[in-house]
Amino acid sequence: MPHVAFELSVLDAIQEAAAHPSIDAVLLAVSRMGDFGFIWIAVSLAFAFFVKTRLAGISMLTSLLFGYLVCNLTMKPLFERLRPCDLVEGMSLITCPPDFSFPSGHTTSSFAAATALAVFYPRLGIPALLFAALMAFSRLYLFVHFPSDIIVGAIVGSLCAWAACTLVKHMRSQRKNY
Repeated sequence: MPHVAFELSVLDAIQEAAAHPSIDAVLLAVSRMGDFGFIWIAVSLAFAFFVKTRLAGISMLTSLLFGYLVCNLTMKPLFERLRPCDLVEGMSLITCPPDFSFPSGHTTSSFAAATALAVFYPRLGIPALLFAALMAFSRLYLFVHFPSDIIVGAIVGSLCAWAACTLVKHMRSQRKNY
């Protein structure tokens, strides 16, 4: 498949341009923060805990749930795409994850939570979206996702955030009407 060869060449170019032990350590740490959505769940719960930021926190948690349902439970099993580290041994800096590659769950959850946060707090949303992009890049750097996994993950996550924010705002307005 020509697109796989192209995407592998992009991953090779990333390695050639950026590979360095200090970058390895930083991007490995960033990627680990996204395992199981940990960092985003923690931030969402912190926002949900306080009355003033509760709507944002609930929207972030809802967007994470939507992202999980769409990405992990629907798209990954539907497409069954192997990871780059399944195709080329010895390139990944981590153990190749056992699930499918398309789309990236780390990217989906990162963009879902960061986009939802940006809806309510644009100033906080900017660094959150930059961190989401760094999280996504870490998955390329670690050789566990193809670029198209990342692109689609960012789109899916952002759409899940839009849907979650719309739903949570609608439910809040309905509650005020009673």
